[in-house]
Amino acid sequence: MNDSPAPNGVDTVLRYIKERLISGTLRPGQRLPAERRLAGELAVSRAHVRDAFRKLESYGLVQTFPQSGTVVAPERTQALERMAADALRMLPCDMPSLAHTCILLETESVRLCALHRTPGDLERIEQALTACDGSFAADEYGAKDFAYHCALAQGAHNPVIAALLRALAPDILQHYRRYRAMCTSEQLVAEHHELLRCVRERDERQAAAAARRHLEMMREFFRNFGGKGLPFE
Repeated sequence: MNDSPAPNGVDTVLRYIKERLISGTLRPGQRLPAERRLAGELAVSRAHVRDAFRKLESYGLVQTFPQSGTVVAPERTQALERMAADALRMLPCDMPSLAHTCILLETESVRLCALHRTPGDLERIEQALTACDGSFAADEYGAKDFAYHCALAQGAHNPVIAALLRALAPDILQHYRRYRAMCTSEQLVAEHHELLRCVRERDERQAAAAARRHLEMMREFFRNFGGKGLPFE
């Protein structure tokens, strides 16, 4: 007789925890509900809850302490990045597909940033843009540009999108450098400032439109150097 927890009950617990991690209801250092309470709320067995907690711990998303119970790990975003990076290494992903995914995620992150950014987020975005506008060697531009886009993604308050973008970006930046395509221009600077304007004014529709225009450079680059066009164009 097999006494192991049924997968559907474990999935119910995992889905419950994941939704609260994404929404921010559960934050780093916060304790998860007790096994008995969670089992009752979700109508699953305590064995399901324990198995789900073990899986979350193996992913690095939670930590279990003998006297304190199970808490959200302080580096859950980094754990998500590691999981995404591992998945990318295992999958046969071509560069146009990665770029297409990055465009989808970044457009949505800028839209969400316009909706959810806080005064602190706005200050970090402005500081990153000031650094991006500064004078520096051409080969440093990719890092400055990346930092600005990371600040926008952080303002979206969706750690999964931010982690995925950080996992995708290194391969894309390396591809840019291979073809010496990372360089600043007046148009690029203007587009960066337009993104900030939309975020500052909380205009989500214009923010998404500005992001799509800004990312047209990436589309054009992969049409020319990616070996084939982006998927689903």
